[in-house]
Amino acid sequence: MPTEPYPIQEPYKSGHLAVSAIHQIYYEESGNPQGLPIVHVHGGPGSKTKAANRSFYDPQKYRIILYDQRGCGLSTPAGETKENTTWDLVDDLHKLKSHLQITETWYVSGGSWGSTLALAYAQKYPEEVRYLFLRSLYTFTQAEEDWYFKFGANQFSPDSWAEFIETIGYQGEYGGALIDYLIEILATEDGAKRLTIASAIGKWERSIIKLVPDEIQPAASIQEMNSAQIFMHYVKHKGWLTERQLLNNMPRIQQIPGCIIHGRYDLLIPASIPWELHESWPLAELFLIPTAGHHNSDPGMTEKILEITAKI
Repeated sequence: MPTEPYPIQEPYKSGHLAVSAIHQIYYEESGNPQGLPIVHVHGGPGSKTKAANRSFYDPQKYRIILYDQRGCGLSTPAGETKENTTWDLVDDLHKLKSHLQITETWYVSGGSWGSTLALAYAQKYPEEVRYLFLRSLYTFTQAEEDWYFKFGANQFSPDSWAEFIETIGYQGEYGGALIDYLIEILATEDGAKRLTIASAIGKWERSIIKLVPDEIQPAASIQEMNSAQIFMHYVKHKGWLTERQLLNNMPRIQQIPGCIIHGRYDLLIPASIPWELHESWPLAELFLIPTAGHHNSDPGMTEKILEITAKI
């Protein structure tokens, strides 16, 4: 079994696919053109695909497909929230599969928000999915939202949380009121204030996304502001999912094999979430990594990802 990521391959094909009147999504293919098709669904909402994502998949075995979701990365228009919902993104996966002329089932791999989207896609188009590979599971329940914005993650990193609250100038209650406050500021015309808020959101997440956070923080950028706007757009609408929708709809994909890899000390999403999903999905393996948090680079996460992608 491989213990180190595969060398990062350059794409042999890339382009943009028009998925609506205003959105074009970027996609790329690398690895073996005749290999097993696997699509990597990036996290977020509002993030982007990264070259390093290619390194989790054997380039001799897989036809590796990466893409940027609406408004993200190299997709256009950047940061656009119109016609940008979970179900738009689900249908984009369906359109991308057709555009790439993949007529058989394909492997669907998603981490964090990417696992949410991968689950939603599989539940709507189960006939298109051969295997569902989920990492750092997120299902957009109220409990997960409260953990992130109200009471949970801040108990493990009170210093970073205090800095976040001070930076954004918030004095109200946590939870929904805080979410409304962030959304209101990100909708203002004050570009400097929006950038400050976006940077603070990004810094708060980076403080808990790894067990040992990076010491060097990236500079505030327009891309980070676009990412924050899309992120809060999805939070505002609760991912366009009814409460516990993905958990309740697991009977729709009982016939699909898969796995869930989750850090036991994930500070963004408690391990109880993947445990509950696993309980209702007999064909899925669950791996709780004892030395990891949320990020795929935490100790044990990369090794387990490589192990599973090598054997499925």
